[in-house]
Amino acid sequence: MLRSPGRAAKRWARLPGVGIEAAAEQSVLLLSAMVDALLPSRSVKVAELSDHLLKTTKRLLTEQAQHTGAE
Repeated sequence: MLRSPGRAAKRWARLPGVGIEAAAEQSVLLLSAMVDALLPSRSVKVAELSDHLLKTTKRLLTEQAQHTGAE
């Protein structure tokens, strides 16, 4: 378990029924998804593929946040 949750975890924890530990796990998932999109988007030589990776990840993470009630 994290010793001191970050700002993102604290924001998730404000949602009804979400504890700090679950919020910390959600924050790790979101950060991992962003990093996993950023690294390949910067290494590909096709600009359209790079844009697609970033835009798709942003859209899906935004939809997930709206679905769970986070901002």
